[in-house]
Amino acid sequence: GAQAMERDSQTVAIGGLQSDVEIFCTNLERSRRFYCDVLGLTVVHSMPDALRLDGGDGRWLTLWRVNPLDETGMNEVGRHTGATFALAALGEAYEILSSEGVQFVSRPCWQPWGHVMVNLVDPDGNVLTLLQRRPDVRDWSANTQMDDAAA
Repeated sequence: GAQAMERDSQTVAIGGLQSDVEIFCTNLERSRRFYCDVLGLTVVHSMPDALRLDGGDGRWLTLWRVNPLDETGMNEVGRHTGATFALAALGEAYEILSSEGVQFVSRPCWQPWGHVMVNLVDPDGNVLTLLQRRPDVRDWSANTQMDDAAA
């Protein structure tokens, strides 16, 4: 399940990672602070050059430290990661995270298929996606956990 964070009596639930993902960073401790202290994920395994975080729903987000002098490795830093987190209240999460200084690419917006999405940027410029599904929209993934009565 999603991890909840208390923020001045407001709660952000970040979790619901849609697939396992690996994200490359230049400073593992700075990335840990962002993903754990700001986004509310928890470390499940720590290695000298990597951290495995609980993305919720049995999924893992792995942070790999890249040496800034490694040109090949640096090609993996600062990219669109494909990491997508499904949230129940994306607008609220957006407002709280924005107030915490998290950089967003845009404001949350409706997508042609009916869901709401927004991209945010981590300290290394890696792009992550937050998604809120509308229960009345059947998407291509045929999510079996959607409530038929809501559609």
